[in-house]
Amino acid sequence: GSIRTTQAGHGGGNVSWPNPAQQVSPTPPPPASAVSLTEYQIEMPTSPPAGVHLFNVANNGQDEHNFVVEGQGIRIEFVTNLTSGQTQSMQIYLAPGTYTVYCPVGNHRERGMETSLTVTPP
Repeated sequence: GSIRTTQAGHGGGNVSWPNPAQQVSPTPPPPASAVSLTEYQIEMPTSPPAGVHLFNVANNGQDEHNFVVEGQGIRIEFVTNLTSGQTQSMQIYLAPGTYTVYCPVGNHRERGMETSLTVTPP
């Protein structure tokens, strides 16, 4: 749809800015990246720009899998594993640098479910 913007001071009355109840220009959603987990690989973009990202992680394999992003002082993973056919989303801020992405279930990481992300400056 279209986005309507207004300027502060042109709304009339005593409205403080920004007023969440009257905000007309929402923050755009972060870029979404599809992630596919299978036996035993992770398919995803590996050189995203720095910023907030939304990873839509789908377990397209038969076994349970999970998704860990580790590096630059952070380690984030889903609380529960993804069963076959399940999808979960992870929103995360990625600073420039290198991250390791892997599946922490069993020996999946050793069997090839690991990749690197190189996050570039914006």
